[in-house]
Amino acid sequence: MREPGFGFADIPLNVGLVAKEEHTIIEKWPLKLKLKLPQPGAQEEFDTLNASGHDGNERYIEWKRV
Repeated sequence: MREPGFGFADIPLNVGLVAKEEHTIIEKWPLKLKLKLPQPGAQEEFDTLNASGHDGNERYIEWKRV
């Protein structure tokens, strides 16, 4: 029995794509905080990301043809 949904997981297979192991266009988690407290700029980095409307759950996937 299939899980409910729209078959999104099947789309890449149906069109001959696989996720790339190593990203070459953008890092895997571009919105991940890079600085940690008490590093200078850490609070500003957090505040900027927090105000951006992103919640940090966004995921970027690069595809390649097989």
